[in-house]
Amino acid sequence: MKEAGSKYLALVTPGNALTKQANALKPDDFSGWKTISMKITNADDTLARGLTNGLWPAPVRAKIDLMTPLVLKERVIWQAMAATTSMSALDSAAVGLDQVNTEATAAATAVRIALGLPSN
Repeated sequence: MKEAGSKYLALVTPGNALTKQANALKPDDFSGWKTISMKITNADDTLARGLTNGLWPAPVRAKIDLMTPLVLKERVIWQAMAATTSMSALDSAAVGLDQVNTEATAAATAVRIALGLPSN
């Protein structure tokens, strides 16, 4: 389980770091939001592949299988945000991100607990 926990942390750490960067952006920093949106899209691609292709212990696999579609939902929103040409379009593309993020965070917490990791 320890090895699986280390693998999981290696997968989620880059996206978590990018999310912190996004949280530090000013709401009207269009260029910053576009840049971070593309970076998070790419990180979510890597995360989803790693979750899907990973050899997870049986008790963890079911939780991973619940988390992965949420990562992909987030990815679609971030990708739409990255493709926008104005701040108002970016704001429109971001609708639903908070809800999906809340669901993905809950799923990630369940995975962490199953792996014996701290919940946050």
